[in-house]
Amino acid sequence: MVKAKLIGILILTVISIILVSQNTELMTTKFLFWEITLTRSVSFLVVFLIGMLWGTLMVLFFMRRHRKKKEATLDKPSEGQSLPRA
Repeated sequence: MVKAKLIGILILTVISIILVSQNTELMTTKFLFWEITLTRSVSFLVVFLIGMLWGTLMVLFFMRRHRKKKEATLDKPSEGQSLPRA
């Protein structure tokens, strides 16, 4: 298993090096009032990291929402059951 992970990491490293070496030209990005000039490989990295962050936030949001729904259904008594009297 360790050998498979090592091979996978090596393949991803080689692919990353090829991607960076082939995308060294500058690219200008304009957004509202900002203008940013980066190499394409850095732009790929920034977009990838933003996507990872966004995906993580969405998973956390939906997990929290699901947990709240589950807790709400556990707090309600089922049909036919009465609430205990004090």
